[in-house]
Amino acid sequence: MIKQAEQLRREVVAKLQGGEGQVHMTHLQEEKVSPGKVKLYAKCVIPPGASIGRHQHVGTSETYYILAGEATVEDNGVKAVLRPGDMIFTDDGDFHSIQSSGGTDLEYITLILYK
Repeated sequence: MIKQAEQLRREVVAKLQGGEGQVHMTHLQEEKVSPGKVKLYAKCVIPPGASIGRHQHVGTSETYYILAGEATVEDNGVKAVLRPGDMIFTDDGDFHSIQSSGGTDLEYITLILYK
């Protein structure tokens, strides 16, 4: 399957998981392509100051890979700053959050897999 950039589904989600502002998502693979395996595979852009609120993964795991900008993340109560090339993995049962904490948009790839 080949998709040109203009064929990828885009959406803007406000206050995702109770966070602030908006998250802009470009879906790289839809769940229906790999049912039961991939819940979400997307490139996300979060403007400065916006965030995805703290939430728990139940039955899934999630990886964020930072492409651009700066992220402040929380991983089961531990806070850290991530920059391009850094990643965070959240396993089934764990909690996390992410905020765009630099002066530019935060861009990252997210992959949520069913357990």
